[in-house]
Amino acid sequence: MMTRFVRTCRKRTLGLRNSLITGFVIAGLAGGLAACSSGGTPNGPSTAATTRLNAQPVAELETAAVPATADTWVAQNQPTKNFGAGKTITVHARRESGLLRFTIPQRPGWTVASARLKLNSGNVAGRGISVYSTTSAWSESQVSWNTAPPGGVLLATGDRYQRADWASWNVMPAVPSAGGTVNLRIENPAQSSATFLTRESGSATAPQLVITRAAVPGTVPTATPSADRPTWAPPPAPTKSMSSAGRSAARTASHHNQNGPTSTPGWTQIYRDDFTGTSLGAGWGEYAGAIPSTPGGVWSRSMVQVTDGKLRLNTSKVNGVWTSGGVMNSSSARTTYGKYEVRFRMAKANGVKYALLLWPASKQWPMDGEIDFAEDGGGARTTTSGTLHWGTTSNHQQAQRHARADFSHWHTVGVEWTPGKVTFTLDGAPYGTIQSSHAPTKPMDLALQAEAGSCGHWMTCTDSTTPAWTALEIDWVAVYTRS
Repeated sequence: MMTRFVRTCRKRTLGLRNSLITGFVIAGLAGGLAACSSGGTPNGPSTAATTRLNAQPVAELETAAVPATADTWVAQNQPTKNFGAGKTITVHARRESGLLRFTIPQRPGWTVASARLKLNSGNVAGRGISVYSTTSAWSESQVSWNTAPPGGVLLATGDRYQRADWASWNVMPAVPSAGGTVNLRIENPAQSSATFLTRESGSATAPQLVITRAAVPGTVPTATPSADRPTWAPPPAPTKSMSSAGRSAARTASHHNQNGPTSTPGWTQIYRDDFTGTSLGAGWGEYAGAIPSTPGGVWSRSMVQVTDGKLRLNTSKVNGVWTSGGVMNSSSARTTYGKYEVRFRMAKANGVKYALLLWPASKQWPMDGEIDFAEDGGGARTTTSGTLHWGTTSNHQQAQRHARADFSHWHTVGVEWTPGKVTFTLDGAPYGTIQSSHAPTKPMDLALQAEAGSCGHWMTCTDSTTPAWTALEIDWVAVYTRS
């Protein structure tokens, strides 16, 4: 059974306004974490008020597009004619109305949290189309104006839409929370005529019901649900200058090269993952669910990809929602004190951030600390920050250091965590040290995450330049203890 919790912190960053950052959910693992580490100044610690939310479960979410199982229209001036085989639905001045049916597969342990009807307008723009609930007393191949069920409750009236565009309505009141059959009637109160494409016109433009399911706390299976996997696939991963075979051979021969973890005097490597397979190795868990700190974003298992010798934590807009990947290792990479290194790069992208961090295994934040050893707020990827967090829920404090480089290219970042001391490293060299009695003293887990959807404070905003796909690419991770 998964444990879910929420944690928040308020921070001031270089005079900017306060921002509320909230924790999130990790699928298949106990606990959650958050990268709330952009306060402070380059020269030392800062303090900030902390607000703890009431302990509430944060639902794991998944989004799916359910295709129509039946779609047609009926006409008052042709009261006995059936249009079930047509490629369009026509709605006009309440004299021509559309009928739609969807069947949402039921899934134990999940409840439908939202539902939007989406219709493609084809070659006709329009506005003001109304959607009503109706009954199932109709058949696509037989229904006519004389036999069609009337509209029931008005669910929504849509805004303006363009040609070859998707019109959308909130129809959640007509959708059973457990799933099942949904029947809708669409009408046009205006005197103008509007048309929409049916499933007979092709699957790419067929009517769809976009639903978001929420897991009922305590009932989510640990196995990755197939519905969380999209029908599309992430774009192919770019290749590196060295082939996978060459990279593996080089790593086998020596760790004293730019492609593999370095041997450091005084440290013994206890764990390494080169991500050479096609799936995550033992100990890793994927994030899934809404991001309370980022109202416009979610995490999804489908955005975690292992390919071409790399872990890719992708970010893209899926059904209008910014969706990202994140993982945590609460097994093999858990230590009390140690050295962590991660070789990574991330393409420049406004509004898409990354964070590489250590989160307390106890989940007691900030009492048991947090160490973010590389993080930014999206944009040009010219700086990264390392932050130490400590304090209490009513008195959260932090100290921060910064490094400059082009992080859209490969770099190795890390942290050396010893009693009373945290040293952040870039390509093997220290870029900042914090000596403090507040350094963590209890076991920590390694977490890697991408995030998008919010805007302002210290995080850049998505805009027209933000790529359709952005990947946080991890070449390898390594964990060491003192020799």
